[in-house]
Amino acid sequence: MVALSLLSLYAMSTPWVSVALMGTLERQHPVLSLEQTKAPDAIVILGGGRNPDAPEFGGDTVSPPTLLRLRYGAYLQRHSQAPVLVSGGRVYGELASEADLMAQALAQDFNVPTRWREDRSRNTHENAKYSAELLLAEERKHIWLVTQAWHMPRSVVAYEAYGVEVTPAPTAFSRHSSAKSIWLRFLPRAKNLAKSSQAIHEWLGIAYYRVMAAVAVDAL
Repeated sequence: MVALSLLSLYAMSTPWVSVALMGTLERQHPVLSLEQTKAPDAIVILGGGRNPDAPEFGGDTVSPPTLLRLRYGAYLQRHSQAPVLVSGGRVYGELASEADLMAQALAQDFNVPTRWREDRSRNTHENAKYSAELLLAEERKHIWLVTQAWHMPRSVVAYEAYGVEVTPAPTAFSRHSSAKSIWLRFLPRAKNLAKSSQAIHEWLGIAYYRVMAAVAVDAL
């Protein structure tokens, strides 16, 4: 058992395994084709965490994963001119919600306005629930949903459960290093272990959502 545990730890720490695990999630929704997709009623960008008490910014700001989502969301907004909804609350009771930080970053860094701020959610399920309330109240049903490619399958399930028509707009796909040496794909690194852990977390989350839907229980 010790040997098996060490082997599993090594395998999940290699880019060969971590990219493969991420691929099981990321291949479910391809890159958005702007030329072949109808314009949305709104663009929804999901929060992906915050960088707390960042000294260079004088307080909380968006995390690197959130910034990736905002960058792509801003790109889509310029293409479509659709209004933007940002979604993210106060997971640990912070003063500013993730939605507030996201709207600030969109305005200051990308010169993109925010139409709605969904600032009550603490997880993906609540992102969908509270965003749907804001959007459907204005009869805006079709959205482009922006989040990391590995997070998209669970996000789509959550939003569609609340009657929203979702066109996935995934970003930040996992890729192997551009290095030519194939041996580097078998070199263990901490960031690859984190990716493998994230992929497993997502699959467990998807399984949980499906079980809750099957027994008609409101997932948390």
